[in-house]
Amino acid sequence: MRSRRGYSLIELLAAVAGFSVTFATIVLTLHGLQRGADRAHTGLGNGTQQIRFARQLRADAHLAQVFVTSPAPDTGHPDAVLRLTLLDEQRDEQIVEYSLRANCIERLVRRADAVRQRESYQVCPAAPHSWSIVASGSRPLVTICLQQPLASAPRAASHDVPPLRVDAVLGLLPSSSTIKPVAETEEMP
Repeated sequence: MRSRRGYSLIELLAAVAGFSVTFATIVLTLHGLQRGADRAHTGLGNGTQQIRFARQLRADAHLAQVFVTSPAPDTGHPDAVLRLTLLDEQRDEQIVEYSLRANCIERLVRRADAVRQRESYQVCPAAPHSWSIVASGSRPLVTICLQQPLASAPRAASHDVPPLRVDAVLGLLPSSSTIKPVAETEEMP
């Protein structure tokens, strides 16, 4: 009997099929891990945005001297803009404006009719798009409900994702001893 010099075609095809199955399994596993990591990163990013927004809104509301809500000029949603008037450390007046958009909340800081700071929080306001201001005790309370975006909650169709409610007491800090609402028709300084 002669000794073999190589591999038969059947043996090569079996080896290629084995490598293909192993390679496909590795690729699919890596793809699944990457998608999971992307989903987790998006969810953490949205949670961070919500925390940053809640902290900033509370800090601004606690220092507010005057507040007013008005409809958005571009969408016409009632109470879509919350305008707070604050006094900073140098007793300079600044106006902080929160505007509800379809996919984000914009924050503008104005001082002497010039925009000093602009921020955008990628959080989704829950319906209806409005601020709720309730007079509770001696200080008004501003409330906004934020909905989890569908990108961070892919199973939102099967699970109801509860909205996040952010409450902030207006004029809580001592520097703002007289908090007052301003009618929508009054001019802001």
